[in-house]
Amino acid sequence: MSVIMSHKITEVNIKPSSKKAFFVFLEENSRVAELLQKAETVTGFQEGVRDLVMTYMDNHPHTYSFYRFESEGREAMEALSWQDYAAIRILDYLDHAGKSYKDLNLRGAEVSNDPFGLIWQVAAGEKVAVEPDFFNDMIHLFRQFRGEARRQIPDSAKVLEWMKRYPSGLDAEVIKIRS
Repeated sequence: MSVIMSHKITEVNIKPSSKKAFFVFLEENSRVAELLQKAETVTGFQEGVRDLVMTYMDNHPHTYSFYRFESEGREAMEALSWQDYAAIRILDYLDHAGKSYKDLNLRGAEVSNDPFGLIWQVAAGEKVAVEPDFFNDMIHLFRQFRGEARRQIPDSAKVLEWMKRYPSGLDAEVIKIRS
């Protein structure tokens, strides 16, 4: 693909609700928007996002060590911050970009996972099917990565409430529905 000029990002070809969420994502993440404008290819954009995360990892070597399975166990995991989890998730997306998986939620249909490729396609004006939930997830992921989102651990009463409300998936009624 060719270079994305800053004016071209306004020419996205997705449904209005997704478009609104996309621009919120760009507005909150000026560095990502800048990478989209400067990168000449999707690979260049992905490398720019990787560099952004690796700058964080340079200052948090324990996180990168955990990501690379060089440090393991409960102690290493508990040393991670909520922001560290976001950095790991972004790197995981990049490291597995373009791979296809059988999605058991879609009865085994093949799905491809390339969120930053999808963001690139949208910015390039390509017509792609993307739901606002995708961009909302990216908005929250990057808020977490920037340290603006705080981890909210539910108390035991809330967990018990959820457990009562939702079947386990192993209940006979749920198995019947899923088969």
